[in-house]
Amino acid sequence: MGKILVTGATGFVGSHLVETLVKKGEDVYCLVRATSNLRWLKGLSVKLVQGDCTDISSLKSLPSDIEFVFHLAGLVKARRKRAFYEVNYQGTVNLIKICLTKRWPLKRFIFISTLAVHGSPSDSMIKSDDQPRPLSHYAKSKWLAEQALLSVKEIIPVIIFRPTVIYGPRDRELLD
Repeated sequence: MGKILVTGATGFVGSHLVETLVKKGEDVYCLVRATSNLRWLKGLSVKLVQGDCTDISSLKSLPSDIEFVFHLAGLVKARRKRAFYEVNYQGTVNLIKICLTKRWPLKRFIFISTLAVHGSPSDSMIKSDDQPRPLSHYAKSKWLAEQALLSVKEIIPVIIFRPTVIYGPRDRELLD
C-alpha cells in the first residue's frame, strides 16, 4: 500500500484498524498525543509520531511521503461544545494543511464521519442526495470537517465514510 498515517490509532476503531494493517505487513505511522494510552499498540510494528491534530506545529514532524491517511481521530463526547469544533473540524483542517504543505503523494485520504450528519431523515431511508441536517454539535463539527475535505477534493483524493453506530471489543463510549 505505501506509508499509512492513522490518526485516532489508540481509540476503539483505530486500534483495530492498525492491528489489521500491521497483520497485512503495511508501513503504519500512528499519530499519538503525549497523553495517549498506547496499550492497544504495544507489541505492534508501528512508528509512533507524537503530535495532536489540534496543534498544527506538532504535525510538522510527520514524514513527507505519506500515501494513505486514515483520519479516525475525533471527539465523540465533550464537556464544552467548542471542543467538538476544535478537534473534529479544526483537527481535520490542520491535517489538510499538512497534506498540502508537505505535498504528500496521497492516493487516498479516508475520513471517518458519522451518520448523525444526516440528522433525523424524513423517512427511514437515507439517500445520497439528502441534504445533511446535523442536530448536535458533534454532528455539525463532523459535517464541517467533511466540507473542508470536499473543498480540496480536486487536490486530495478523499473518501468520506459515515458509519452507523459501531460497538464491540474496546468500545468505551456506547455502552457502560
